[in-house]
Amino acid sequence: MNPVGIFLGLSKAYDVLDHKILLDKLNAYGIRGITSKWMESYLTNRKQFVELKCLKRGKVISSTREVDIGVPQGSILGPLLFLLYINDLPLNIPYSKTVLYADDTNVMITGSNLNTLQENVNNSITAAQTWFSTNNLIVNTDKTFTMRFNNHRKLKPVVPNVSFNHKRLPNCVTTKFLGIHISENLKWNHQLDSVKAKLNTGYYIIKQLQKSTNPQILRTVYFACIHVRLKYGIMLWGSDPKSKKVFALQKKIIRTMSKTNQCTSCRNLFKTLGILPLPCVYISEMVCCIKYYRGKMEFNSDVHDHNTRHKTDLHPLICRTNLTKTMV
Repeated sequence: MNPVGIFLGLSKAYDVLDHKILLDKLNAYGIRGITSKWMESYLTNRKQFVELKCLKRGKVISSTREVDIGVPQGSILGPLLFLLYINDLPLNIPYSKTVLYADDTNVMITGSNLNTLQENVNNSITAAQTWFSTNNLIVNTDKTFTMRFNNHRKLKPVVPNVSFNHKRLPNCVTTKFLGIHISENLKWNHQLDSVKAKLNTGYYIIKQLQKSTNPQILRTVYFACIHVRLKYGIMLWGSDPKSKKVFALQKKIIRTMSKTNQCTSCRNLFKTLGILPLPCVYISEMVCCIKYYRGKMEFNSDVHDHNTRHKTDLHPLICRTNLTKTMV
């Protein structure tokens, strides 16, 4: 059964944290004694005021009031305290997998059939509502939506009824999550369009600069404006056949940096500039990922006890469709 993703949007997440609940959670995580007193002192007795600059009256300052909720904005500890505050959320939502990144929250729910999926959705939503209510966090239902992931061959997948705080959540076909455009049919068309748009912006900058700067400066600009765009999320969309258009745009930028015509081969240009082509960036990121997570991956020796020549190799997953072959 295809999974359902619930993308939760929080209202003023950092500004509504309850100090008592936060201190209790810190105590549960082992922050006690003098350290707990120091943290309590850091959170309490903070005051703030509003200052406006008027053309006629000059500065106008409001009265000072104590801030008894939330964590200080712009501080180093603020994001860390918020993460500790919501760290137990996945433990309290059953029948689902919760992905947390700062105040971006996604709940992934699956089921063997539609009835089971609907039941799991209801149970997960009820548990999430209880947790957010208990922890005094506000979910903005206007920014909360669902996405029913499906195989693109299924034209009209059945979407379960998902309601949060008695409001029916809309089902979206595409969204942007952590800077990556995700589609319900698991294609990367929107992400590739976004990458190409950002590369075109970088191409314009390089084209203007190449008239008055040296290649070394252009190379620095390339890594600042182009390489970071290519590298981010490439493990997801790098195997898509349509990424060839992104590669063509990269080669166009390389030719502009080298001041050559558009018919010149880029093979030697990449070597001269010390820049990796798009396929090499994809391979490099995949190799780094495998090396980093090598201890968590399954090997052939974990699957069988036979003394084969490939027993120390990674155990590949069997992909029966082209769709799964291009997925991470």
